[in-house]
Parts: sequence; structure tokens; C-alpha cells
Amino acid sequence: AHRARAAEGVVGRLDASCLWRAAFARAVIHHPEILIAISPKNEDELLPLARRVAEESGMAVLWAGGRPPLSRFAHRLISMNEGKITEDVRL
Repeated sequence: AHRARAAEGVVGRLDASCLWRAAFARAVIHHPEILIAISPKNEDELLPLARRVAEESGMAVLWAGGRPPLSRFAHRLISMNEGKITEDVRL
């Protein structure tokens, strides 16, 4: 119980970038074929890392709720509206 409380205190002090990195690492360690992720707030630092990991592993990364600036890190941009694909562009 003491270790759990100590770990909670450390997690509470991590910034958003560190939390995103930890969540990403926990997801990719299992070598999924597809990873669905939300875009991080510090995308200029973190998205190149995600792209490199995806390219090296062959994993597809789907960015849920992505904003147009995410396209500079993508090979393909698929836009959806109400569950239907409205645009599919290879970059």
C-alpha cells in the first residue's frame, strides 16, 4: 500500500508530455499492428517520436481527434464525419 501511494504521488507530478510518453510506451511494448492514440499537447516533440516508432515497427498509428497540423507527421490523412470517410489523401 505504501508503494502504491508513493507511485500515485510521482504520477501526480509528471507533466503531460511525460504522461503521454509513458502511455505510448506501455501501448507499443506489446507490438500492436494498430495503435489508436489521441494527439499530445506537445506534438512538435512527441509526434516525430511516434512516427519513428511506427516506421521502425511497421505499426499503424491512428490519431483520433487529430488537428490539421498533424498531417505533417502523416503518410496518409483520412477525414471522417459522422462515421463516414469524407477524405482519403496519401501524403
